[in-house]
Amino acid sequence: MDEDEKIIVTHLKNRGFTEQEIKDFLKREKESKAFRKKYREDHACCPKCGYDGHSTTLVAFVMVHGEYDKYKDRNDCVCSQCGDKHIAHDRVPLKNEENGKE
Repeated sequence: MDEDEKIIVTHLKNRGFTEQEIKDFLKREKESKAFRKKYREDHACCPKCGYDGHSTTLVAFVMVHGEYDKYKDRNDCVCSQCGDKHIAHDRVPLKNEENGKE
C-alpha cells in the first residue's frame, strides 16, 4: 500500500467505514485509475494532425464506476500545431514512431 492509499484508509476509518467498505473502495479506485490511464493514452493526440500538444478546458465530467464504456470527456481542445478544434474524446492514440503502430 502506497502513502496515498494509507492516507485514504486512515480517512475512511476515521469516518466509520468498515474494512469491507474500505476494501471495496480501494478496488474501485484501482479500476478507476487503470481506466483513466488507458483513456488518456487512447485520447492523446489531435485527430487531424496527430500532434499531442493542445490546450483544453477543465470541466469535470462524471465517470460512473462500472460504466466506463459510457464515459466521454467533452472538454474542448485546440491543437497547438494545426489549430484544430475538437473535444477530448475525439482525440486519438499516440502513434509509436518506431514501428508505426498505435
